[in-house]
Amino acid sequence: MPGKRRRDGLERALGRLDEATRDPGSPEARAAIAEALDGSSFLAARAAGIVRDERLEEWADALCAALDRFLAGGAALDPGCHAKLAITEALDATDAARREPLLAAARCTQREGAGPTSDTAAPVRARAVLALARGDYPDLPLLAGELLADPLPVVRRAALRALESQDRKSTRLNSSHPVSSR
Repeated sequence: MPGKRRRDGLERALGRLDEATRDPGSPEARAAIAEALDGSSFLAARAAGIVRDERLEEWADALCAALDRFLAGGAALDPGCHAKLAITEALDATDAARREPLLAAARCTQREGAGPTSDTAAPVRARAVLALARGDYPDLPLLAGELLADPLPVVRRAALRALESQDRKSTRLNSSHPVSSR
């Protein structure tokens, strides 16, 4: 019976989130998103997806709090890192100027199972470093340098892309401000 009640509660929460996609600014939608971000990793990931898709920047603080909670809870709270990844994507998509949570996400690891590829946080690190590159994080070269030594290729590729992105930005800046030759 407790399993059925939990499933019924999950289905109700998912139904409220589905309704939230129709009118994300309504009081009911706001309540459903807030409840989901404070709930299970599955619900938080779904709510973060709504925030990302609708680009609801006003949710940045709640996203940061949820990300902190899931980072601290590790695999016990967010198996597979689905919530951490969805929240990182939402923070990136909303252009929220929140470096600290993205830095924490860029450095998180989460070992599940066995073997070297059992770090389920690799996509989180990859997305976080790319988000920081888009946000003009001044210490990006240092962070990307750390991540270039990551054991997983997806993270190394993202670090390289982040450095390339920053290089393109600085090239554009330098070409738009020519130095006079006197």
